[in-house]
Amino acid sequence: MRLLGNCPNCGADDSILTHENASDSKEWSKATCGQCGGTWEDWLNLTFSSERQNGKQLIPVLVEVRQWGAEVAWPQSRDLPCARLIVSVLNTALMVRFKLRVCFATEGGIEGRVEGEPIELRNSYNKIGLWDDHHFEENPVCQKILNWYAGVLRALLEEELAFGDKNFGRGAIVKLSPQDPLYEEKAKDLLWLALCKKTGSKGFADAVFEQMRIELAKPLSGPYVAGLTDEQIV
Repeated sequence: MRLLGNCPNCGADDSILTHENASDSKEWSKATCGQCGGTWEDWLNLTFSSERQNGKQLIPVLVEVRQWGAEVAWPQSRDLPCARLIVSVLNTALMVRFKLRVCFATEGGIEGRVEGEPIELRNSYNKIGLWDDHHFEENPVCQKILNWYAGVLRALLEEELAFGDKNFGRGAIVKLSPQDPLYEEKAKDLLWLALCKKTGSKGFADAVFEQMRIELAKPLSGPYVAGLTDEQIV
């Protein structure tokens, strides 16, 4: 896991990594700055104390893939201002890449057949992510789809996102201010760049946004791309 933001010791940007893969259980909660070597005993306390002391937020980011799902484990909440946009873009990207269609479950998602295997991936309720509704013990095709999906999320959140001579850094989409009048347009630009980075194709990214426009305009299936809201369910 990476903590986005400035190191409290040296000010380096997005340089702090946690030790969650450590074999020693006493080490897993620690975090270290890759620039200055500063170490903290508990990364979660660090995120809270840093904001209290200097008002500068440290944002944990982590994308996980398991046997039956892939999700943004951190930030934990799907209440991010651009969460539905992220879900809509990535689900549409899977539709275009793997020739899938919208799933009409309440939580929404995508479904279809890929390489002869039935696929039904539903949106997570409280996180940005997808889970395999079939739960087959052996699901290599579904796992391939989930890994591709996670790769776009990592490009968006964990990896440096550069275009031409401009580098947007890591996790720029979660650093955007919702008060910015251009918030949604900037979020879309970053998602477009993440698709370009994953596929190496501007044409693919353009096709995804065009298909998303078409899908969301459909009165019946459009709301299911990102899942029904509480108001829509009522």
